[in-house]
Formats: sequence, C-alpha cells, structure tokens
Amino acid sequence: MTKILVYKNDPWINRAIALSVTRKKKPIEEIIKECEMAGVEECKKYVQRIVRAPADNPPGKGFGHRIGIEFGDTLLIINPSRFEALRIWREANALNGIRISGLERSLRIQKPPFECIDRESKYLHDLALPVYEEFVKKGIAEEDARFLLPEGVKTTIILDASANRVRDLAKLANSLGDFPLKEEDELKSSLLERVIEEIGFVPNERSLSEWPFEMSFEWWKKKVKYGKGNKQISSPLFSCMLDLDLDGSLSMYAQAVRLRQGLVMIEPVTSIARRRKFEVPPSFGEGERKEYYRIAKEACDIQEAKLEELDATYVYSLLLGQKARGKFYVNAAHAPYIVMQRACGAAQWEIRSKLGIPLYEKLKEEENVGPRCMVIGECWEPQTSRCPLAREPWRYRERKQVVEKLRVSSQEFDVP
Repeated sequence: MTKILVYKNDPWINRAIALSVTRKKKPIEEIIKECEMAGVEECKKYVQRIVRAPADNPPGKGFGHRIGIEFGDTLLIINPSRFEALRIWREANALNGIRISGLERSLRIQKPPFECIDRESKYLHDLALPVYEEFVKKGIAEEDARFLLPEGVKTTIILDASANRVRDLAKLANSLGDFPLKEEDELKSSLLERVIEEIGFVPNERSLSEWPFEMSFEWWKKKVKYGKGNKQISSPLFSCMLDLDLDGSLSMYAQAVRLRQGLVMIEPVTSIARRRKFEVPPSFGEGERKEYYRIAKEACDIQEAKLEELDATYVYSLLLGQKARGKFYVNAAHAPYIVMQRACGAAQWEIRSKLGIPLYEKLKEEENVGPRCMVIGECWEPQTSRCPLAREPWRYRERKQVVEKLRVSSQEFDVP
C-alpha cells in the first residue's frame, strides 16, 4: 500500500523538511520532528543556505536548488514505487499544464535494503543487492550500480499541496488511473481527497499528453514522429520548439522527467518490456556486465510470465537499467538552462551524453550556451564530484573541447 501523509505547517518549516528529506539519511518522521523543534527562523536559515548560489545577490555558498523555496503551508508526502514516481514526474511539468513543486529522495540517500512494492520486485532486489553493494565497494558510482535494481523499489516524494496548487493536483489526479495498477488508484484517490478538502469539487482538467500503457511501438513512433527531429532553429528562441529522440535507461528517464520545462514522451510500457534491452554503464567491466546480465535475465523472465498472464505488475520487475525510447520537447528559450545543468560534468553521465550535450549541439551557435562552468566562468560543484574536468584547466579550453571531454559513450545488451 502507498503511504500518503498530508502535513501542514509554516512554509519555512515545510521547505526545510522537503530539502532535508533529499539530503539526510534519516526516517521522514525524524526529519519532521527535527524541523519542528528547530523552529521557523532556524529552518529559514537552513533553506537559504542551500538555495542561495554564488551568483545571487548577496552571493551564497549553496547550489541554487530553487525548488526548495517553492513549498507552501501544506505538503503531500508519499512513498510510491520508482515506476510510479516516473509516472508522476512525467505528468507534472509546464508543457503538460501541470505546475507542481516537488522533490524526490535519491537512492543515494536511502539506506539499503530498500523497501519494495511486491514479492517479485523484492526477489529481484534481494538478488541484486549483494552485487549492488559489491559494485559500490569497488568504486563504481551508486548511479551506475542502481541499474541492477527493479522499478518496484520504493522512494519518497514530497509535493507542494498548498491551496494555490490544488488545481494542479486535480490535473495530476485526473491524469492518473489509466495504468491498471492498484498503487496508482490509491494515489489518485488521495490526491482527489486533498482537492475536495480544499475547494469542494474536482475540476475536469488533466495533462495535455499521455504515456500509453499497452500500445505498440510502431503506433507510438508514428504518433510522436520518433526519428524525425526538428532540424530548423529560428530566432528569437522563444519562437522555436526543440525535440530530441532519446534511447536510454529508465534511470535516465527518472531524471529527464523532472526537467519541468521539458516534456518527455515515453514509448508504451509493454513495448519497453518486450524489447528486453539494457543500458550498460561505461564503469562496468566484463565481470560486472556478466552479473548485470544474470539479473536482467531473471527480470525478463518475470516480466514475460506476467505479460502472458495479463498481470500489469510486471512493471515493477523492469530494471532501472532497462532501455526505453522517448521524445523530449522543450521551448528553445528554456534549453540553455537545461544545457547548463545537464551538460555539466557533475551531471550523471547518461543524461549528460544523451540529453544535455545533444541539446547543446542544437544551440551551439548561440552565445552563452554550454555547461555551467563555461557559461558563468566558475564551478559550483564540490571537489569530490565525478566531473571529468575536475582536475583539468578547463578555463583555458574552448567550449567545443570542454563538451567533447564531457561526452561519454556506453554499450547495451539484449536478453533473448
């Protein structure tokens, strides 16, 4: 069952709770208690320290995580599966007409073993966890090791459920329920309860696009014109939409769908399962690849059996490293900001190489488009970041050279 908590307090306390959940390895209840005891003023200082960046006035030492200051007096705290989290974030963005502020707790912050939504995903989790932990001990980044984990692993999402966001909560609720999953029905019901509590009725509105569950890839390909990108860039940038063909891991899509100014159209879920293709991180050697394949084979067997039984819970046995095709749309005027973040060397290698850098290439003739370090002339990331330029004199390189240094190639495999 999906746990859902409606929490009301002063906006500064709520903002501190939301940011703490994404940064501290503590139970949610403990974080809430800590923030309540700290009080409004201390929470305000904590939030400002995180969200204020070096370029702000006055300058700060934080990382510019602006979402932290968008929460109001009511939070909605839920613990969906990773798959349902992907579903939520895909719906909640500006191009879909749903403007909701929210944060999700990374697997880096959660302590293993991870909670799972059903028996089969728990089986895959238990199979993968020792391998996952061994990979991390070897120095493989957690972002790569988690490719072995199933989409049934649970996460935590905090949404702004204040009165001025209720219309968007209604749109989100009305956009859910198309997937035949009990978890989604429970979430939709809880969202609608919050809407009715606040305004007494449910507006008949929903997102402007959809993620199909059971259609064929060929149908979807024709619908979104996959493989037929927009080649023409016009000026001013506000007059132009950009689109990219994507083909990457579900782990990458979990990041892409949280780019609120961009819309991700993902191929039908059944098509992902039947394709049986997996992204291989460049940090995996032959030994890691064999272990990954072994777990992927088990996952595909479970998916196939459930597909034959018309059991939609096969989605929880998809691995985070399982590949899907998608289409990314963004107004060209918003693209430079996305490039600055996602082409940055501290960004995860896959989204950097498959979304951040390809967006840059569409706009490279424009001034001030590129990784953050090249645009603002300084790096905000800690020395411990895995940026390929961390120990190089990037200030003295041309923008093209920097981008090429940040590009990473990867491999894939199929499970017959």
